[in-house]
Amino acid sequence: MAAVAAAFASCAKEEPIVGTQDKDGFFINRTELSLNKGTTGTLTATVTPKGAGTVTWSSSDESIATVQDGVVTAVGGGEAVISAKYGSQELTCKVFVSALVTSVTLDQHAVDFTKGDTQQLSYVIGPEDVNVDLNVTWSSSDEAVLTVDENGLVTAVGGGSASIAVSVNGVTDVCEFFSHCYPTGVEITPVSASVNVNHTTQFTARLLPEDVTEELDFEWSVEDASLASVDENGLVSGLSAGETKVIVKAGEFSAEAALTVKREIKTVKVKPTSVNYTDGEISFSFGPGCYFYSTYYGMEVVAYSNFTVSVPEGYQLDKIEFSPTYNGNRGDFTVDTGSYSRSNSKHSWEATESTSSVTFTNPNGFEYDILEFTVTYE
Repeated sequence: MAAVAAAFASCAKEEPIVGTQDKDGFFINRTELSLNKGTTGTLTATVTPKGAGTVTWSSSDESIATVQDGVVTAVGGGEAVISAKYGSQELTCKVFVSALVTSVTLDQHAVDFTKGDTQQLSYVIGPEDVNVDLNVTWSSSDEAVLTVDENGLVTAVGGGSASIAVSVNGVTDVCEFFSHCYPTGVEITPVSASVNVNHTTQFTARLLPEDVTEELDFEWSVEDASLASVDENGLVSGLSAGETKVIVKAGEFSAEAALTVKREIKTVKVKPTSVNYTDGEISFSFGPGCYFYSTYYGMEVVAYSNFTVSVPEGYQLDKIEFSPTYNGNRGDFTVDTGSYSRSNSKHSWEATESTSSVTFTNPNGFEYDILEFTVTYE
């Protein structure tokens, strides 16, 4: 019987005969075949007219491609020739096998180094018979910590953790890095502050630079411990009035902030009963013509006269308010310092600079009766 080798009949019907025909009518359906390693392809041989004998198949290099009944299996990268023989006739097909990248392995997978250091990474790919063009890319998960060039040279530009990945034809491997950043100084916030006696204010400290990775303990102190105290978290308590410094230390580094301790803020209500009146630390001096009118109307401030409110040296006036019981809406006072305003019958004064005394002048042609003053000072 005439025999047809490798005859996967369906394949022969689907693919055109593009091979070589000899004078005895021996055909093969391909003269070239491209495969990826690990895949198969089919060659079909046809004899016309049918004759006796069989078609035999062989490979020039079975480390690259093998063949059985016309089924070609790509086993390694490279080129091989598949032969189909029928009697004395022989037809061939060149097979090109592409060995793709299936693995990438970096030489290191964990690196511990210091900000400013560099590290060269290298890699190997598999399998050994890869024979395709390589597309290699390097990337960093955080370029604020690590940068990497096109050759795999890694530079630690900041402190912290990050990873470097290499990708070869879409196959990737990763190396994890930790970049140590050691302290170069300490910073205190705020750089100046004020606090009242018996009150507190918060200071904070941090190591420099911002990307520092190493920890140091903070030690807090006050230059003059009679004026203020500070706890282990930077909370300062005012003890007595004066100027001092808050100091923080961390290892060999230190920073300091200016601290002003003010007297405790006090708000009291005072009802003067004479032209020269003192209530605790607050004193009043009323000008010529002023007098105490009654416990109902209070002090009478005559037209074009004035009065002065004072606290002792070392104290500071912050705010004064009063509501005249008579003529309260008739006009404004003028002041020698600070800011004065009036809303309906309520008169208000606020300090705009440090002062222990303020004089109110009545520029109007009528009198005020003032029963009570509310004074805020420190």
